[in-house]
Amino acid sequence: MEAKLFVALDEFKIPQYRIDENGTVQRKNKNLWKNVTLKISKNGLWFENKKAIKRYLNVAEIVLTIFVKPCPPNHALEYINGNQNDVRLSNLTWSQKKRCTRCEQYKLIEDFGNRKNGKNGKSIYCKNCASLNAGSSKRLMIPKIKLSDIQKGYLSGLIDGEGWVGMTRSISKKSGNYNYVPSIVIGNTHKSILDTKEEIGVGNICFRKSKNKKHKNVFIWTLSSNPIRAILPQIIPHLKIKKKQAELICQYLELVCKANIREYRSQYFQEVDEIYSKIKELNKRGEESTVIQP
Repeated sequence: MEAKLFVALDEFKIPQYRIDENGTVQRKNKNLWKNVTLKISKNGLWFENKKAIKRYLNVAEIVLTIFVKPCPPNHALEYINGNQNDVRLSNLTWSQKKRCTRCEQYKLIEDFGNRKNGKNGKSIYCKNCASLNAGSSKRLMIPKIKLSDIQKGYLSGLIDGEGWVGMTRSISKKSGNYNYVPSIVIGNTHKSILDTKEEIGVGNICFRKSKNKKHKNVFIWTLSSNPIRAILPQIIPHLKIKKKQAELICQYLELVCKANIREYRSQYFQEVDEIYSKIKELNKRGEESTVIQP
């Protein structure tokens, strides 16, 4: 069995540490080398050293820098097999593309902003994803949901038959502008809707007791913006009655990323107000109304 080749991390000004080609990090303690516990995150493997210039160090970047070469200009770390926990040298390379932490797609370095929102002082969001969260203290968290064909058909049937697809509007006391909130609400008297909610794993269900004794109690399932981003594009081809409303909601969610761009702000409110009016007209009760197609 061949002995592993370890290289000291003096180049990174970290004494008493060494690393090999497989990403194994060791620390010297009383003349004995012991493996360092690595921290697993969605951005790869890291290890912490309070005495280093950078407290959190990316293991993969260190392996490439020591055993190949430092990162060239306009290049970024890329995992060949896509597994960010595999920090072997054979799985690492410097690439002109970079992985966005939010949308999980590899894009050119030019598509990333200058905002330093990563542990290593570099931008980890592409410009499109960064604009979705600009000016907000809440991070946009889109759940990862992949519906099966049966779930798509069943959920689209629920929305067409028992659902409401629309937007609510309120006035902000600070700015005086309108705040728009898209939502999907499904009401059903049968408890099976609880099982559907558990299978998909998003949304909130509340119980509404009927005031009329002749009517049954209702379970109401509500989906907000982030679950809508994950679910609605998958079921739009299956919708029949609420398809126009769903397409308008998706159109609104695409416009949100431009809301914090000053040059576009006035046009943004105008376009969103048009979408809101069209959805409101489509959801109007009574005779079928005519709506200008978007």
